[in-house]
Amino acid sequence: KNMQAERGAPGRPPATAILRRPNKAAIAAQAAKRLLDEQYYKKFHCARFAAAYGLSCFHFIRVFHKQYGMSPYHYLLSVRTQHASRLIAESEQPLRSIAAAVGFDTVSSLARAYQSVFKVSLSSTYFGMRLGSRARGPIHAQTS
Repeated sequence: KNMQAERGAPGRPPATAILRRPNKAAIAAQAAKRLLDEQYYKKFHCARFAAAYGLSCFHFIRVFHKQYGMSPYHYLLSVRTQHASRLIAESEQPLRSIAAAVGFDTVSSLARAYQSVFKVSLSSTYFGMRLGSRARGPIHAQTS
């Protein structure tokens, strides 16, 4: 065996000891997740965000999905609907105000996302909480 190759070049650690640093795509995905968590109510432009890290939008989406199990768009919908659910439970605001507060343009876009994320309709959650019925949203689901 070549002992020099096994030990590494003089003054350098062996190849097996070199730690991998996260690549720029992984760093971009982490930064995007932080941004979406903190500024979920703002518009997110995938192409602009990816370009800031020198990535194509498609590559950025693939890396984000691999790292977090869903696309940035679906992650954003999930974060927004969780915040909407919390507002429904904790406030008396109308749905139009809640939708706007969490970043949706219309109540119907919030309702579609809510149904997709929680598998329960927004109206049953909203009116169930307002009327005090047994129909509860995902945050306040009753356990038997």
